Amino acid sequence: MKINSIWVFLLVWSLSTLACEDVFVTDLRGKEPILLAPADSTITAPRTQTFWWEPCPGATDYRLQIVAPAFAGAQTLQLDTLLTGTRFELFLLAGTYEWQVIASNEVYQQASVQRRLFVVDTAVDLSTLVLQLNSPAENTITNQTSLDFSWEPLPTIEQYRLEITGGLPPATVFSGIVPTAFATVDVLEEGQYFWRVRGENEETFSFTPWAGGEFQIDLQAPAAPVLILPQSGDTIALTLEDPDLSWTGPADAARYDLYLYADAQGQQLVLEMTSETTELNLLPAQLGLDDPAEIGAYFLKVQAVDLAGNISAEDDLLLFFARL
Repeated sequence: MKINSIWVFLLVWSLSTLACEDVFVTDLRGKEPILLAPADSTITAPRTQTFWWEPCPGATDYRLQIVAPAFAGAQTLQLDTLLTGTRFELFLLAGTYEWQVIASNEVYQQASVQRRLFVVDTAVDLSTLVLQLNSPAENTITNQTSLDFSWEPLPTIEQYRLEITGGLPPATVFSGIVPTAFATVDVLEEGQYFWRVRGENEETFSFTPWAGGEFQIDLQAPAAPVLILPQSGDTIALTLEDPDLSWTGPADAARYDLYLYADAQGQQLVLEMTSETTELNLLPAQLGLDDPAEIGAYFLKVQAVDLAGNISAEDDLLLFFARL
C-alpha cells in the first residue's frame, strides 16, 4: 500500500504541474504580430527583400508564408517556414506577392492573420542605369567658388543625392538631396575636390551607381610675364624671320593675352592677341603700317592667364616703336 501511495502522489503532482504550466502559457487567439515591411502596396525592385514584423507577446514561433500573386487565388507558394526571430531575407524576382505571419507557442496559435500585398517590378530597378554627368567637366580647374553641378535627368528617378568632398584629409563639404538634375553649391574654398551623384527612389529603395569626377578651385594669380623683346624705347623692324615680341612666363601659365595701345593710358586699343607660346610676330597690316618711312608708337601689355582663368597683375605699359 505504501508503494501505491507513492505512485498516486507522483501522478497527482505531475498533473498539477502540467496544469500550472498550462495556466502560464499566453493565449494568442486574440493577438497578432504587427507587420512592418514590406508595407502594403509597396512597389520595389528585384532584390533581397527583408520581411520584418514586431514580436507578439507570448509567441515563441512565427510561421512566415509568401504566395504569388495573393492568398485568394494563390498560384505558387514562395515560402513557408517556421522562425523564432522577427526578420527574414529572401530574394524575389519580378511579380506580385502577398505575405503573412502566424504567431504560435506551445499551446496556442493566433486566430486572425494580417496580410500585406507588394509588387516587385523591374521597371523601378535603378541599379543598371548610368548617370551622364554634364558639369563640371572632369578635371576642371576654375577660379569660381560657386559652381553649377548638372547631369542628364532620368525619368524613373524621384531624387538625386549629391556629395562633395575635399581637403586633406578628405572631408565632406556638401551632402544633400537634390530634386532635379541641377544644383548650385556656393562658397567653396580653394583646393582639390571630388564630387559624386546618384539617383534614388526612396519608395522602392533602389539606387543608381554613383557617378562622379574631380575638379580644382584655384584662386592664385600667376606671376607676371617678363618682357625680353622689345625693351622700353626700342624700335623693331617687322619681319617674319625673328620674333618681334618675346617674354618669359610662369610655369602655370596656360596662355598669354597681349594688348597694343596707341596711348599711354591704355584707352585706344590697336590690337589684342592671344598666344600659347612666349613669342609672337607682328604683321604690318595689324598695326596699320604700309609706308616704309612711317614709324608707329605703341604701348604694350602682356598678361599671363592660368587654367583656372586667373590673370597676372598688370605692369606699366611698355613703349616701343615699329616700322617696316
